[in-house]
Amino acid sequence: MLALVTGATGFIGSHLVESLVKKDFTVRVLMRQTSDLHWLKGIKVELALGDLTERDFDPKLLKGVDYVFHLAGIINTPSRKDYFEINTEGTRRLAHLAAQNRTDLKKFIFVSSQAAGGPSQGNRGVREDDPPHPVSHYGESKLAAESVMLNFAREFPVVILRPPTIYGPRETRVFAAFRMMNHGIALAAGSQPNFVSLCYVSDLVDAILRAAFEPQPTGRIYNVAGERPFEWSEFMGAIAKGLHRSYRIFRIPTPLLFLLGAGGEVYSRLARRSVLFTWQKAKEFVQNSWVIDGARIREELGWQERIPLEEGMARTADWYRTEGWL
Repeated sequence: MLALVTGATGFIGSHLVESLVKKDFTVRVLMRQTSDLHWLKGIKVELALGDLTERDFDPKLLKGVDYVFHLAGIINTPSRKDYFEINTEGTRRLAHLAAQNRTDLKKFIFVSSQAAGGPSQGNRGVREDDPPHPVSHYGESKLAAESVMLNFAREFPVVILRPPTIYGPRETRVFAAFRMMNHGIALAAGSQPNFVSLCYVSDLVDAILRAAFEPQPTGRIYNVAGERPFEWSEFMGAIAKGLHRSYRIFRIPTPLLFLLGAGGEVYSRLARRSVLFTWQKAKEFVQNSWVIDGARIREELGWQERIPLEEGMARTADWYRTEGWL
């Protein structure tokens, strides 16, 4: 079997490539000239140069490909245009090429985001069929990309996954919380309780593979989440336990979060570099609840969360220490 993986050099993609190779797949990796192959070191893959912003992919990119796993995208940029150019139009270009090669294609897996569905109310999770209401350019671009994929679902089998916050070895965004916690500091937004869905990276990879190999109607969307959400203090407490640290939670007022986000966005534009916290990320961070309902994927694909929060955080903390990140 031959699989094409986009975003293979990143956090989730590199874990997926490892799993596919263990299953005796030949893996073709779409990569840019400047891509860092550090996480793929020692793994035998086929390298295919290309970029989601290119108007025309190499027509041979999908030749003989049985499965497409599309994970590539941009998470943080000050430019709304860039979100849509890469996350939406890049997806459209890849799907168009897949339609031209649909004879060989068994499944196209698109890894979207819970941001496409938008935040939730309290700890009641957003369901796949709920009206979407993204609150950021990132979420809007992912929702638009989902619409693109659903339009192609008549051409070839399509499955869309919406993961929540993913953590585990190699992750860099949640790592910011680990780094602060290592100094006994935890941050929270506003004065209300915050609820989140979380998923350890190996559990997400299992969901991706089940979506690829289990039968289901084309165009199906699945949230990837365990049976219960976590209050923010549980999330922080699990990080603290993994690091063996005591800590204090500092709640940041919403206006200050937007001020920090605006400052980050101005700096990002002037320096022409990506920063962790922008106005758009502030719009996501101030929401009281980011919970998704994962009942569908559990019932239809038999997926179950295997790594509980404390174990996952302990594994992640150990990895950060071993790699010298902490």
